[in-house]
Amino acid sequence: MNHFAIAGIVLTAVTGLYVASASNPNVVGERLLAQQQDIAALRMDADVLPALPPTGLDAAVFRKAKPRRFVWVSAGAPAQSGNGSRDRPFARIGDAVMMARPGTAIMVKAGTYNENVLFPKKTNGTPDAPIWLVSADGPQAARIVAPREGKWAAIGGGGTDNVLVQGFHVTGGHNGIQFSQNGYDYHDTVNNIAVYGNVIDNPKEDGVKINGGSNVIVADNVITNCYDEAIDLLGIVNGQISHNSVSKVDSRTGAISVKGGSDRILIDANKISDITSDGVLVGGWTSPRMASRPGYEGFEARNVRVTGNLVQGVGKRAVNIMAAQRVDVSGNYLDVSPTYGAAIELGRNHPRAAVALYSSDVAIANNQFSRTAGRMRSMEGTGKVRFLNNRNGGRPALSAGARPVPLPFSR
Repeated sequence: MNHFAIAGIVLTAVTGLYVASASNPNVVGERLLAQQQDIAALRMDADVLPALPPTGLDAAVFRKAKPRRFVWVSAGAPAQSGNGSRDRPFARIGDAVMMARPGTAIMVKAGTYNENVLFPKKTNGTPDAPIWLVSADGPQAARIVAPREGKWAAIGGGGTDNVLVQGFHVTGGHNGIQFSQNGYDYHDTVNNIAVYGNVIDNPKEDGVKINGGSNVIVADNVITNCYDEAIDLLGIVNGQISHNSVSKVDSRTGAISVKGGSDRILIDANKISDITSDGVLVGGWTSPRMASRPGYEGFEARNVRVTGNLVQGVGKRAVNIMAAQRVDVSGNYLDVSPTYGAAIELGRNHPRAAVALYSSDVAIANNQFSRTAGRMRSMEGTGKVRFLNNRNGGRPALSAGARPVPLPFSR
């Protein structure tokens, strides 16, 4: 377990630290925490130490694996005459996916593909022989355009294991890219899913949605014009959301969201801008039909680090923490919305939930806020919080967002 310590015991620089009314958390607080005895009540007994994903879960996931076979797809190929070879490629990506087995690299040549690309149930790779789905002629050379109507993602699968999707321009779909457990019982989960270097725009709901599983990385994607979240991890253990550029998100919740009993999540170096509501939502209000993963009840999110992110142009909070435990928010640039009361807010799960769950064990340190007023507020019932060494004003002193991603192997 990785440990993260923040030097210092006493909270300092508390201007803008508030407690909001429990009956109405959107009302800026009942009192300003200006006295040392008030601050002491929010101290942590020990350092915040969120457990993070294993160090092996990074941009090099599957890096030791090499394709055992290639299946080719070309938008210009004659329909129904291909066999997937380089000389006789398929015309549809879905036909190549139907042939995939462990170690298959699906090489999609430049062009536009009007289809939903769906991995059939039990079409899985293995940890040492995943299935690759890549834009073979370079980033965004292959474009997938899917209808926004209906329930299907542009690229998706249920109960899928060991799959990497890289380099596409994905437009439309109910969600842009979605891998989910089958059903609601966590018996057929998704595992070892990597989504790299895609441009995703105009889904009906989420840009990338992955729920019910473990070992997930979403990195170096550009995601725009989403009605709901740009990236949504629900019920994920060991997840990383890194170096994505996210903008024009009309969600009522967060541009980047982790909830539903998610544990050990790293959210780092993302560029987030032009957001209707929150930039990053740690925790939240999970639908009652999605029961928490067995053994992960009692919180919406736990062991989450939010670091190195550039969050600007939000309608509400830069970071919203709801029913989350052991959260580290450090080294970010956080915009303070001029029309909302706080850049960071700590709250609870749904007010009508059978059991009230509050946030606790939260460290907020070494961040740069766009202005002094309205930096943080906390709902009554919130547990231990540490807030120190944060500064105000100035231009962002960090870089974040999507980076070029080469093909994971040579052709």
